[in-house]
Amino acid sequence: MGFGPSSTTTTPLPAMGVIASQLDLDAIEAGYIADQCMPPWDSATQAGQYPVFKAEAFLKRAKVARAMGGVYSRGSGTFTMDDFSTSEKGREETIDDRMRKLYANMFNSDMVAVKRAMSVVHREREVRVRDLVQSTTAGCGTAAVGTEWSSLTTSSPKADVLAAKESMLSAGGLLPNAIVMTDKVFNNVCMSTEFKSSAQYTTSIDLLPTEAKVRTLATYFDVEKIIIARPIFDAANEGQDADYQRLWSSEYVSLLRVVNSQDIEVPQFGRRICWSGEIPPGGNPQRFLVETYREEQTRSDVVRVREECVEKVIYTGGLYVLSNITA
Repeated sequence: MGFGPSSTTTTPLPAMGVIASQLDLDAIEAGYIADQCMPPWDSATQAGQYPVFKAEAFLKRAKVARAMGGVYSRGSGTFTMDDFSTSEKGREETIDDRMRKLYANMFNSDMVAVKRAMSVVHREREVRVRDLVQSTTAGCGTAAVGTEWSSLTTSSPKADVLAAKESMLSAGGLLPNAIVMTDKVFNNVCMSTEFKSSAQYTTSIDLLPTEAKVRTLATYFDVEKIIIARPIFDAANEGQDADYQRLWSSEYVSLLRVVNSQDIEVPQFGRRICWSGEIPPGGNPQRFLVETYREEQTRSDVVRVREECVEKVIYTGGLYVLSNITA
């Protein structure tokens, strides 16, 4: 038998939660970027309100001079309140007793079950964040580039991004500190005449390792980081031949304001609000909860991976989307 209990009582597995966190390194290597785009924020309650500060609350000018015997000017910290309500997402995998024994010397059935369940929950989280970050209506604006970035000799990625930055600043009062794109778009930009020409006297872009190319591109666009989406999924229905596709669209590039801290008052595009009530102390950074229970009618242990969260747009001024990126 594995780590499953002998009854139908659901048993939390904190140790497997830590293992799930380690397994999540595979997801990072596979290019899952949801938490980079909408960082998690822990809430002690499953529903409630949080303050929403627009950029203008931090950018207004005011008189600061004080005459003798006078008073200082004051601000009131203008903000609005928004509601949130988390919901559960989860996936179960069964481990048949006979299968466990048959393949015990080939692989760890428990680890495989956790990994399979976690990958499904993680992939669906990625989809929810993608639908917000690549939305042309969720942010403060959108524009179609004049020449697709897949036109390597005639595209102007830097001019497109500079124009988008100005539009984003005018509409929402923020500048992006991150740009989100797929690996396909990233490769097109790295091969573009404009980008390669910008570095022709300092380095050979083609010979740089990927991480160095990412840093060079961030400098080129004048942002802190380039977030590259690489996840692949099978779009085919059950029983059909596999149809592998990118999870994120190469039609869009998103200019994003991201702040990875537990201060939810800082203006940025969005957060994943996570209920922390069931996450054990020292739990995993992904906020997954791993549980198991016994199912005697199938002579199986059942492993469940779940999370309770909601993705919320905090400030629309933190996102600007460019479209028509790839022909």
